[in-house]
Amino acid sequence: IISAVGHEVDFTIADFVADRRAETPTGAAEIAVPNYMDITNLINQYNIRLNESVNNIINKKKLKLDSIKDSYVLKNPLSLYEIKSQKLDNYIDVLEKNINNILMKNQHRFDMLLNKVELLNPLKILDKGYSVVKLKDKVIKDSSKLKEKDNITITLSKGVVNATVIGKE
Repeated sequence: IISAVGHEVDFTIADFVADRRAETPTGAAEIAVPNYMDITNLINQYNIRLNESVNNIINKKKLKLDSIKDSYVLKNPLSLYEIKSQKLDNYIDVLEKNINNILMKNQHRFDMLLNKVELLNPLKILDKGYSVVKLKDKVIKDSSKLKEKDNITITLSKGVVNATVIGKE
């Protein structure tokens, strides 16, 4: 709010509540409307600063683009592939060696365990001439468990014989 009652030396109450006081209405107009040259100069300064900022951004982007253009990957894209391919081949070689080592160790362990199982196999003793006698799928270790006319199966090293008890000692 600009107070400009006009060509008076005295103050009015409106002068004290206004934001600014002008002695004449022309002075009030000069306060209310900025000077054309000041505005033009300010716009020119903003224009110069804006151009400098844009040029700085463009120059930074050009430098970044140049560094990307000159990068090793863009100049030699196949070499990057070759390096990765070589690494992959190395990993495959190491993996194959590790797998072979694990397989050999496991094969050795398997062979040892198989030998132990074969040694503990109760049917292996049948190769020495022994046999297994069963009555109703139950192994008979004592002849007192059998009676005359019991139907038994005798497992031999090669084959099974069905028999009937006709006597015992």
